Amino acid sequence: MPNFISEDQIEKAAVALLKEQYGYRTVNCFTQDVEDPADHSNRASKEDVVFLDILKRYAVKLNPVVPETVIDQALEKLVSRRYAMSPLLANREVYGLIRDGIPGQALIRHPKGKFIFS
Repeated sequence: MPNFISEDQIEKAAVALLKEQYGYRTVNCFTQDVEDPADHSNRASKEDVVFLDILKRYAVKLNPVVPETVIDQALEKLVSRRYAMSPLLANREVYGLIRDGIPGQALIRHPKGKFIFS
């Protein structure tokens, strides 16, 4: 008889690996009612896949000299929905924004990079 492994077991093992080996934090966003947004994630909708409050906190921390309005504009570009794009192209675009910076009033870059204000 084959040894059946469920999707739930795979998910739990993957999450445990991310927590134990890489220090990931997790949030259980389950609610009985799928439409109930009160899932402890601070998302406006369950369709949102980014925890914007956490992302903004770290963007401000990584870019302390960049005005908050510029950071808000950059994050809006980063998390905008890319419905018209294929998943591959959307992923490539987001990766490019993270890797190369997000153009705007300031170029927000990785801490090893430099700030370029326009």
